[in-house]
Amino acid sequence: MKKLIDLGILSITGLTLFACGGNATTQKISHTDTVITPPDTIHRIDSINKASVLTDTSWSKAAKTMTDEKGLKMAPGNKKGEIVKGNLSKPNSGPPTMVNPFRPQELMDGIKKAQSGDVKGSIPFFTEAIKKNPKNYNAYFYRAKAKVETGDNQGALEDINLAIQNNSHEALYFYYRGKLYSDRAESNLAMNDFNMAIKLKHDFTDALNYRGVEKAKLGKHQDAIQDYDSAILTNPNYALCYYNKGTSQASLGDYKGAIETLTKALGIDAKHKLSLLNRGNCYVQLGNYKLAIADFTAVIQMDPKNGDAYFNRGAAYYLEGDKNMCTDWKMALKLGNTKAKDMLNKNCK
Repeated sequence: MKKLIDLGILSITGLTLFACGGNATTQKISHTDTVITPPDTIHRIDSINKASVLTDTSWSKAAKTMTDEKGLKMAPGNKKGEIVKGNLSKPNSGPPTMVNPFRPQELMDGIKKAQSGDVKGSIPFFTEAIKKNPKNYNAYFYRAKAKVETGDNQGALEDINLAIQNNSHEALYFYYRGKLYSDRAESNLAMNDFNMAIKLKHDFTDALNYRGVEKAKLGKHQDAIQDYDSAILTNPNYALCYYNKGTSQASLGDYKGAIETLTKALGIDAKHKLSLLNRGNCYVQLGNYKLAIADFTAVIQMDPKNGDAYFNRGAAYYLEGDKNMCTDWKMALKLGNTKAKDMLNKNCK
């Protein structure tokens, strides 16, 4: 008689999951013939590419961006944030300098405040910059960034809308709004914004990656892979994009291709735990239990409190006929993986 276990081997908290977890369907796995039924439910959780986090552009980078901004230059001694376009300020020496109305002192001070760690304290500075120039798209954008980092996603969306209203040619704004829509599970709106960001900037790597994520959420994994490949062409060292592509390949049942892609991700970032976990899951799908165990063990060494890694390694031990499975499932249960309780009851009495 065949022994069966319910193996939710892909119950991983991460972006592109290609099988069981949460509401996804568990798989029946036979210990006798080691046949693993490919998953028929794609469960995806967005935490690595957290859609609501506008931190791709660090505050340090924001300060540099403003300092290097092309166009009108800041007038010397502009401490009060004069913003009247065309005003000339006579410096002590040299020709007069035109004031940049979109880069007043308050904006710079707000960025510096956030850069120092006081993100909440930066918001009044951006608000003051907006009061002086209600068309200051830079101030709306950075206030949106600050609001996200302080938990006000709705306020951030309103500010991003105003940034776009005043400057509809900035790909970055559409990209960030797309991420906010994605976080709200408004996939169509997110897709529209990623499309616009890519239209404005064809080699926008992050927008290509996130558009791929949205396509994969809809089960369009082949289309998603095309976007991931385009992103990788513009940035061959984009580990996260290899990870996303690998999980989409696995969703399509291409476990060998997924292993190859996830291995590339690990070649760039050897400590990317989700790549290790999903590569281990692919090895299980192909019956390569020793390699799977090695990947799950590597995750446990990096993260000793990872219940999913213990559960998955226990499953791989079980399929290999190794009694270490019970020790791993006990640890998985202790760490909060409730599926382990059923495995223990059925197989470890």
